[in-house]
Amino acid sequence: MLRIVKDLLRNVLKTPLSKVIGLLVPDFGRFSRIKNVFLNGYECSQGVEEVSSYPTHVRIAPVSVCNYRCLFCEIHKDNKLYPKRAKNELTMERVREWRTFLSRAYALSFFGGSEEPLLCKDFGEICRELKRNGTRLMVNTNASLLTPELSDVLVDIGFDEILVSYHAGTDKNYKFLMTGNKNRVDANLSYLKDLKAKTGSKLPVVNFNYALHKLNANDHEKIAVSARELGVSAVIVNKYYGGRNALDCYDVAYDKEPDVGNRVLDEIYTFAKGVSVRLAPAAPDYWKESQLIEGDGLECVCDAPWKSMHFNPVLDAADCHYVGVCNRIELFKIDYSKINLGDDVVFSKIWNSSVLKYLRRTVNAGGAINSICRFCKNPNRAYWRNVDPAKYAAMRDDAVKKFFEEVRAVMGEVASVDGVIVLNCNPNADILLNVDRNDTVSGNDAD
Repeated sequence: MLRIVKDLLRNVLKTPLSKVIGLLVPDFGRFSRIKNVFLNGYECSQGVEEVSSYPTHVRIAPVSVCNYRCLFCEIHKDNKLYPKRAKNELTMERVREWRTFLSRAYALSFFGGSEEPLLCKDFGEICRELKRNGTRLMVNTNASLLTPELSDVLVDIGFDEILVSYHAGTDKNYKFLMTGNKNRVDANLSYLKDLKAKTGSKLPVVNFNYALHKLNANDHEKIAVSARELGVSAVIVNKYYGGRNALDCYDVAYDKEPDVGNRVLDEIYTFAKGVSVRLAPAAPDYWKESQLIEGDGLECVCDAPWKSMHFNPVLDAADCHYVGVCNRIELFKIDYSKINLGDDVVFSKIWNSSVLKYLRRTVNAGGAINSICRFCKNPNRAYWRNVDPAKYAAMRDDAVKKFFEEVRAVMGEVASVDGVIVLNCNPNADILLNVDRNDTVSGNDAD
């Protein structure tokens, strides 16, 4: 029944009726979220370049630092690029400043990449503030800082989902791979489970994120048992792929040995079923023989330029975020000492800048698609990422650079807005490990 309702809603959002509903819904309190969802759905379906709606899905990195040094994380590359990290901690004052667009978001997720969101000292109160709007909240965390005090807040406000990075099942392997204390994490999750039972709350839902590779394959039984004992809703099984991290010196991915990896997947799913632990996806996502795929994949439709806004870590400057709409490209560097995103006029200048208008115009444009979206939709992107990460990174960074060249060639130079810089390239590109960052990470002010 729920699936039928969701499908019906998706269809309505693509019709003029969605616009009519959006215009009729009052724009105050929790109604503002509903109004925005309908207007956004219509504008996205019509490919509107200059939108009146706000992003429906916002992602924020609330800090730029981490208390772990996981071997599989790009924090090792980041620390080489930026050995003196800026903390860039989100504050209650800033969240209140951003009320105009945050209050209209349907969902907000706290991600860090190579950062730990719970290091943000105002995290609990920020979530309490956002929940007043009814916003759906999610966080990806190692849970080492999920203290009883924070759990009390999250249960009290009905926080929606916690995705726990849980990539090892033994104390020894957890310490080796994730550099943290598994017992502390388990104790935190145990408290949360007991608190939910005591209060009769089903929220927050807790899931495990398990990136499978050769060094943690033997941990799958203990991970599943821990999930069952700690009240975890599902273990999300991902296939590890390489990158700039401390596992570079180990041959840990199964991409070159798909048969071996697939046997491990079968063992994982068989064991989980036997102990009544739910896995996601519901069936194994098997490795395939590494081979190039024919076709261009451009028929894939993307709605990120209308629906999403990401505030990502800046490591070399204080009071800043990189801002984009997806995981492939950073578009702007925003300096909050010079700009207030709570000013609706300023926010609109960014949300409807030449860069985003061009992205909306070309993201689903077939043969006229822009360079970064062409790269993202290429069906062989996963092949290069898994088989040759260095080549993948070079292809991605080249596509990012070409995208910005296209923007300026088609849209012209962008007008000045103090505190907002349109980038020229990937500010965290691998090539920057060997060159002067100041020669390449640059741009000009946004319109």
